[in-house]
Amino acid sequence: MKWNIIFDPDFKIWFYQQEQGLQDETFAVLSVLGEFGPKLGRPRVDTLEGSAFQNMK
Repeated sequence: MKWNIIFDPDFKIWFYQQEQGLQDETFAVLSVLGEFGPKLGRPRVDTLEGSAFQNMK
């Protein structure tokens, strides 16, 4: 099952401000997330440090 990944407008702004290499790396990881959805585990996803929503994927 493919999962849809929705980019928040603020994320889109940040994403397109990054260097091409970081955009490529981020897109690759998001593609894996789209393939596995919430079952994707470490090392690709982990706890968000300093966030009020630490365990979001």
